[in-house]
Amino acid sequence: MVWDTKDGALTEHDWSVLGHTYIPKHGSPTLPTRRLDIPLPASADGLHTLALRLQELSNGIHQVARQKALGTPNRSCVLEAMSLLELYRQTFKALRQDWETELREEASTAAENAGDRERLRIIG
Repeated sequence: MVWDTKDGALTEHDWSVLGHTYIPKHGSPTLPTRRLDIPLPASADGLHTLALRLQELSNGIHQVARQKALGTPNRSCVLEAMSLLELYRQTFKALRQDWETELREEASTAAENAGDRERLRIIG
């Protein structure tokens, strides 16, 4: 069993338990990073959705940080934060797909309507 350190900082062994190489070949300690790939909406209406998702993520990370004050080990807090970030990475990926689908549908509808208008002009 791996025990959490008493001083609060995660050791190289703690990071290896979490699946991260703390000291790579060049010998300098590194911290893990997570990429979110936040999509930008095609219209200003989507900005509210984006802001709400980012606020939910922020609140989730704050809740994880508060768990440390309740005695949760650092490793557990960091692991939970990593899983929360992965969850929101998937959420943003799905949001991007939804927005791109809406954008394609709007473009095809606009193209159909443009074709109808052109035919009306020819007849008229």
